[in-house]
Amino acid sequence: MQIISTEAFLFREFFKEEVEETYEVNIGKIIIEEVQKCGYNPMSIPGIVVKNHGTFAWGKNGANAVYNAVVLEKVAEMDLKTLAFNPNNRMAQYVLDKHYNRKHGKNAYYGRGK
Repeated sequence: MQIISTEAFLFREFFKEEVEETYEVNIGKIIIEEVQKCGYNPMSIPGIVVKNHGTFAWGKNGANAVYNAVVLEKVAEMDLKTLAFNPNNRMAQYVLDKHYNRKHGKNAYYGRGK
């Protein structure tokens, strides 16, 4: 699982209409909307946090989705502990971009099967 941004995947809050009408369908629509807005391939970031809701994870199959959910929870735990020690701790966006692009970018070279 890649960490794309320190801000990008804490998705927006639900609108009242989205909760009252086809709630479960709208959760999926929000996930798609936000991932597309950021310009990422959903399979390259198979876990997100939806504001005032919680985490969502997906994968190539059920086992992979569960794995991604566990990874997301562990990353969130590490982030919480890091911020508890130093609330001003942030990773520069260019470092996050490097980690993403070396595996998923146009000229990806890391973690690619031959």
